[in-house]
Amino acid sequence: MHIELDPPQIELITRARDLARKSFAPRAPEYDRTAAFPAEDFKDLFSSGLLAAVVPREHGGLGLGPYRGDVLTLWLITKEIAKADLSLARCWEGHCNSLVLLDGMGTPEQKGRWFNGVVNKGETWVAWSGEPQARASSETMKFGTNTTKVEGGWVVEGNKAFATSAGGAQWAILLVSTAGPGGDSYLYAHYQVDAQATMRLASAVSVMVYGLNLNNEVFGFYNGSPQYTIQREFYNRTFSFGLRWVPKF
Repeated sequence: MHIELDPPQIELITRARDLARKSFAPRAPEYDRTAAFPAEDFKDLFSSGLLAAVVPREHGGLGLGPYRGDVLTLWLITKEIAKADLSLARCWEGHCNSLVLLDGMGTPEQKGRWFNGVVNKGETWVAWSGEPQARASSETMKFGTNTTKVEGGWVVEGNKAFATSAGGAQWAILLVSTAGPGGDSYLYAHYQVDAQATMRLASAVSVMVYGLNLNNEVFGFYNGSPQYTIQREFYNRTFSFGLRWVPKF
């Protein structure tokens, strides 16, 4: 499929491609070796105007992204960055995603404050969400966040399993759930015993029997941590049988 791009779109993608080839790719091996935040790359993104790719035009940005009707150009810019350095592209993605959240959910005052920092100061953003469903036996730290409602907002406490751009971003959007740690839904550990048997009654006829959940295991979901139950489901045991006829001609 051939996609027609207009001159402004082509210019932005070309700008990203040139920057990725000349600056990002040569730096990538050292950033990988030292596991360092690509600070110089983000300075280049700022000086080139690409750091504000998803900031609305009325706030001084390029006006890309889902709320501004141009996801394709944003995706193609990300693709050019990823060709040079996948780690940088992930940090860039987190930065853009955070600003998209601000664009979609922020108040006019919040947008004016935070977008100005990106456009005029080169501030970097990220969104942190990752939390495991349960602590592994080898882990000494328990990951997860808890929220407490207070006058004027919330108090958030806890730890995240990982945090993209933690060493370099100036601002972060913290994704948590007021229902408990994690915010994601998981299945409770579920050990279910099923059985099936087939018996041939004649050369062309067989009978099949099966039973599901023979141990009557309870099924359920929880939010973030097993102590925050969403629902429990009791299915009991299920039995069925059938005949199979395979005629021979």
